Amino acid sequence: MKKKRERQTKQKRIIEELIKTSKTPLSVDEILCIGRKKLATLNRATVYRNLNAFISRGELKKIKIPFSGTFYEGGKKDHHHNFLCLNCKKVYDIPGCHLKKNIRMPKGFNLQKHEIFFYGICEKCNIFKGKS
Repeated sequence: MKKKRERQTKQKRIIEELIKTSKTPLSVDEILCIGRKKLATLNRATVYRNLNAFISRGELKKIKIPFSGTFYEGGKKDHHHNFLCLNCKKVYDIPGCHLKKNIRMPKGFNLQKHEIFFYGICEKCNIFKGKS
């Protein structure tokens, strides 16, 4: 059976490049804003369709941050946690996880995964507000 070849559109290339080059997880609105600077006709439906395709291939991970929405990052990263700046609303990666080895589960429990989100003010916003 022939493998269906996926179309390589300009929109897809732009979205893929944004995700691959971003140092932080991105929201759909951020992808649209940055992407439209490269291609003014980029629309929300196209972004969602491509994000879902990347997720299904394991190239992208969806991060749902409580009270803040959904963000997307490259799917090949090691386990880590995220930090949400309460001022600028950007999400940052916090590398590694020391929690895993220190969790003591009750007898009979089998831990599969965990998510922890940190909230605060990022370095740029701290400096901007004069609180460094």
